[in-house]
Amino acid sequence: MKTRDTLRKRDAGLMIWRALLLGVVLFSAPLPASAQLRDVVAPRLDYTPPFPITMVQEIEMSAVVTDEGGVRSVRLFYRKKGEQQYKSLLLEKKRGDEKRGVYALSIPRLEVGPEGLEYYLVAEDGSGNQRVKGEALHPMYMRALLARPTLKEAHRRFEWLKQAWEAKDLAEMRALSELPKSREAFLRQMFENYRSIALEMTVEEAEPVASARFTIKGLVDADGNSVVPGAAWSTARVRLPFPRDENETWGKIIWE
Repeated sequence: MKTRDTLRKRDAGLMIWRALLLGVVLFSAPLPASAQLRDVVAPRLDYTPPFPITMVQEIEMSAVVTDEGGVRSVRLFYRKKGEQQYKSLLLEKKRGDEKRGVYALSIPRLEVGPEGLEYYLVAEDGSGNQRVKGEALHPMYMRALLARPTLKEAHRRFEWLKQAWEAKDLAEMRALSELPKSREAFLRQMFENYRSIALEMTVEEAEPVASARFTIKGLVDADGNSVVPGAAWSTARVRLPFPRDENETWGKIIWE
């Protein structure tokens, strides 16, 4: 009888030790990935809206974004007021590290409509958590100040067209002017055949329509040779009607 009692006690003791060892193993083993603590905290996004904007300048935007797990991206969604679809741009990190940085970008002036700009910002961390300033259905708004109808302002727009021509930027030229198909075909051929274009611009200061004359002063072909433009196609004239008052926006430049 004593032997049986002794065996029972020994077996009970072994079971207790096994249970204790199993508990140690279970509680000391690393948790599976699904059970580990997840990052559910969205980044902090500090942003101050810019002052009222004009249609003659790029919009500089910046934000400070902080996240202990690391910032993955900061994106701007924007549209001209009155439009339906948003465009988007990534903000570039200018200063800081992965956990805290200053992010910034510039919106091209041609993206700003006369009624202003609607937009919202989205910051995302490495775990996919997002912080949003504004939202698609209720965006933030930047009011646009219309440029005054002055000769100086007309001159500025002619200068933009000249710069776009010399840069061989056909998209910018379309945005700035009512480009006829024949003129566009001529420019496209010029851009394909010459790697460098130098222009001279003369502005005629008159109201209610300002005019300018562009003269091609120099061309460099694909082989690096200088080419003298022919007299028949070396000049072009454009005009720009003035807005009737300060509440009306500027139209596009018209080719003659």
